[in-house]
Amino acid sequence: SRSDSYLSIAEEALQSTKPFIPIGQDAALMAQEYIVDETSPSLVSFRALVTVLNKMELLFSEPLSSASIMLSELTIQSDQAIDAATVSYTLTGGDPNFTEYNTVLEITLTNEDRNALEAFATVRDSTYLSFPSSFARDTALNPITAIPNSNAVQIATVLTGFSLDMDSGFLTLSFNGPVPTSCIDPTDIELTTENDQMYSLVSADTVVSPPMSNSIDFQLSKTSLDSLKLLRSCVYYLSLPLGLTCL
Repeated sequence: SRSDSYLSIAEEALQSTKPFIPIGQDAALMAQEYIVDETSPSLVSFRALVTVLNKMELLFSEPLSSASIMLSELTIQSDQAIDAATVSYTLTGGDPNFTEYNTVLEITLTNEDRNALEAFATVRDSTYLSFPSSFARDTALNPITAIPNSNAVQIATVLTGFSLDMDSGFLTLSFNGPVPTSCIDPTDIELTTENDQMYSLVSADTVVSPPMSNSIDFQLSKTSLDSLKLLRSCVYYLSLPLGLTCL
C-alpha cells in the first residue's frame, strides 16, 4: 500500500553530471501513488523429469505465494483435450520447492504419483498439464490463470539422458522429442565429475546429427577428449544453461 512504500536514494546510486541531494533512510519519501497488482500469474512452461529425477518443474510469469500451492490440483493427461480415450492423473501430493525468486516450482513426486505417471507420461506427445485457478496465487493473492483440461499445455522438450564414449570420442544427448541440432552450442555443455571437477566443451567439438533429431551427437575434439581423460573419472554429470528457447 502507499502507507508502507517509501523510497531512499544513496549518493552513489545516481551517476549524473549535475549535483543532487541524496534521500537518506531516515527521511525516505512516501509513494505519491500505489497501484495494486491485479494481474494474474500464468504458467510459462513445465518439464516432467519423472523417469530421470522423480521431479516436475514449472516456470511461472511472476513470483507465487509458497503457502498458496495446492499440488493436488495438478493433473497430467495424455492428450491436449480430455476425451474417452485420454488417460489422466491428478497428483496426490509431493514436496514443493521454489527457486528463482519463487518463479520456478520444483516438485519432488511421491512414489505413488511417480508410478502412476510412468504408465503413460513418458514421452512428450503423451504429457500435458492442466489445473484450475485454485492451484496457486501470486504474492498479491491474485489466482493463477487456469489451464483447462480441454486445452492443456504440452510438456517442454527436456534432456532425458546422455552417454559419453571415451573410446570413439562421442557425447550423445537424448531428449523426449525432436530438437533442432543447432539448438545447443557445444560451449553450453558442462561436464562435472563426482569429485566436482568441471570441463566445458569447446567450439571445436562438432555436431554430427541430422538437423532435427531426438538425440544430438557431438564428435569431441582432441582437446576435449584429452582434457576429459586427464580427469580420470568414470562418473560424469552434465548440465545445460537455463533458458534455452529452442527446447
